[in-house]
Amino acid sequence: MKWFSPYRLYSLVLVVIFAFLLGDRSVFSIEDHVPASETSQNKEEREPSIMRGAWSNLVASQWANSNKKDLTKLCIGDKVVKWDGIELKNNDDLLKNWYKAKAGDVTKLTVERNVGTLQKPQIKMLQVNLIHVGGSQIFSVQNVGGRKRYRKPSEIHPDWDKISALPLKNLALRMLEEKDPSAIGNLASAFRRTTDAVRGYYRNDEVVYLLNRPFHAEVWGRNLGEQLSNPKENGALIAKAWRYSETEGTPLKISKSNFPVANSFAGWVKVAESRIAKIDQAYDRAFQKLSEQERSQLTAWCKTFRPLWRGQRGWDAFSSGFQLNKKANRDALRQAAAFTAQLADDLSPGGTIFEGLKKFQNSAKISGYGKNVIVSGLNDDTHTKTASLIIDLGGNDHYRLPAHEVGGRFRSSVIVDLSGNDTYESKNLGIAAGALCSSLLLDFSGDDSYTCDRNGLGFGLCGIGYLCDFAGQDRYHGKIFVLGTACIGVGLLVDKSGNDRYDAGAYSQAVGLPGGFGGLVDFDGEDVYTCTGHVASGYGDKDEYSGWGQGCGFGFRYLGSGGIGALVDCKGRDIYRVGQFGLGCGYFYGIGFVNDRDGDDVYECSRYGLASAAHYGVGIVLDDNGRDFYTAIRRAAVAEMGSTWDLSLGTLIDSAGDDTYRGATYAMGGAAQNAYGFLWDKSGNDVYITSNSRAGEALGYASGTSYGAGRLAKNLAIFWDMAGKDSYIAAGRKNNSQGIDGEYGIWVDESPKKTVGSR
Repeated sequence: MKWFSPYRLYSLVLVVIFAFLLGDRSVFSIEDHVPASETSQNKEEREPSIMRGAWSNLVASQWANSNKKDLTKLCIGDKVVKWDGIELKNNDDLLKNWYKAKAGDVTKLTVERNVGTLQKPQIKMLQVNLIHVGGSQIFSVQNVGGRKRYRKPSEIHPDWDKISALPLKNLALRMLEEKDPSAIGNLASAFRRTTDAVRGYYRNDEVVYLLNRPFHAEVWGRNLGEQLSNPKENGALIAKAWRYSETEGTPLKISKSNFPVANSFAGWVKVAESRIAKIDQAYDRAFQKLSEQERSQLTAWCKTFRPLWRGQRGWDAFSSGFQLNKKANRDALRQAAAFTAQLADDLSPGGTIFEGLKKFQNSAKISGYGKNVIVSGLNDDTHTKTASLIIDLGGNDHYRLPAHEVGGRFRSSVIVDLSGNDTYESKNLGIAAGALCSSLLLDFSGDDSYTCDRNGLGFGLCGIGYLCDFAGQDRYHGKIFVLGTACIGVGLLVDKSGNDRYDAGAYSQAVGLPGGFGGLVDFDGEDVYTCTGHVASGYGDKDEYSGWGQGCGFGFRYLGSGGIGALVDCKGRDIYRVGQFGLGCGYFYGIGFVNDRDGDDVYECSRYGLASAAHYGVGIVLDDNGRDFYTAIRRAAVAEMGSTWDLSLGTLIDSAGDDTYRGATYAMGGAAQNAYGFLWDKSGNDVYITSNSRAGEALGYASGTSYGAGRLAKNLAIFWDMAGKDSYIAAGRKNNSQGIDGEYGIWVDESPKKTVGSR
């Protein structure tokens, strides 16, 4: 018998089929590709048309022209009945034709339009032209500056794609096997089309990976949590944060310090000065291509940096600052970051400069170091002047520092305080605020108090702001953009030990804006985090406040994709309270991440809180251990505890403990407008309380899909309690039961003998 016989061919086909059916399918079988417009040299190939707005039964309800008298354009309220003469039956028919179109194509639509009133309708049949546009046209402002290439999801973390037995995915495949086996693939296609179309200079590859690999959210979060909680060296933390601020994830290379050994305190001060000068030289190279006028404009932008949204007064000037930063030399900025990380290590215990200063501490002089250096002794000192280097040897000191002189005589700055119960105060850009520079504050002992109204306490703006407190019961207080916040750079607040309190108004406590990584890492102690009460709700909700903090990554639509905000608490019984948008929240290609690694914790959130996201965002919350309480405290019931809106991903995973969840409608695993929303409790006897009166409105809730006419996909909301004897004060839910609600909300409560994949 010949080797290539029909029998062998038939057997080979069967083997391939069974290998697919029984093998690991953790990677979607959807073609990884970059649109032709990005790769092809053929000018005839154009990018696909992109659909915007909401549609219901072929009726446009957003985005289109609002002038009914204009008979040449598609109008809000129009019902499309024919596409180039072909009759349309439903939204899917509309989409199948739309997705075939290319930017620049013109489609002739036949529409029904009511030119009368609601009381006296008058329906007209009209012929209108639809001129198709692509993502590069709609999002042209955020695309300014370009990028060399955009990596495919499979190229970003290729090793993770090989991970088998992803429990959430396998659960979804099992539950939807009969109802809609193509549901996961269809939803993945909708995400792929969007991430291909909506690009931009600041779009981070990490968010692209997560939006296209939603079931890998835990893998991604575990990796980041480990990276931020394990390093003991300050430089390593800065390096890891910088790597995540880079849109393409370029690692930071830190060389070993190489400088002559000094034989006096003054000698080591000069060594530190020379290190700071190297950092400034790198920043000079980074912005040398800017004209004098552009530098002046960028400096003014940094000094007045504040939260603004499209349509508000000052938006144009706010937008121009982002465009100017695109002219910076990334290699030079990367070198400045490497020098900063190196200096942070050198100034920490075990570091060369730190040990040198300690060795000659008793012979240190208080004066004679020049205008750029301040050295103070063991007295209780008051510091009111900025300098490139401040070294305080001891005492209960008071720092009342003016605004950082952005672009002025003092650029990068370092404060080293060796001991004492110290007080740090500033209004704006005064303490650990790296604006067009690097700013380090290292406090080694004492119960300290830190206050900054805005833009400080670990704030990076086109630079690096780093605050590390090594010991003590500390208090951190601010209003806006404080406590680990960054835009185009790195902002980090690290507290090594003590029962600490973090208070902020909004946009604070681990926030990543476009091009930024904002981090807050607390290694030990029973801590209280508050981010609310200062900015009124953007929805006008009475007695409610905006948060935009506590592990929040957000961008500005049509301007720049969001960055990464990561809050990691390693140990202790902690309390978190945040206003609307917070506690692991992502918005417009931003990633919000929270990892509490141990302790009995209390979480209180509002609208879009606790592993929530909207408009292409990602929110992830991992609680590894403890008896925890999750509560949504607000009047408006929308999206919390693993619930999301519009092509977003939210994942809340509690790995251990008897936990209590309290929410209302659209909570505890919810998704709307083609989104992923997961709540996964792995063990413990848990309690779930909701105020909804109808089954299916929480705990595995799937809502509508009118955006983009449904995008040929549904939702995927999963509520999964995989162990324990649980209690439900919620309609339609009980222990040891499962089901599917809506399109598609999955709820499963089970007590398996073996919890595959649990931590």
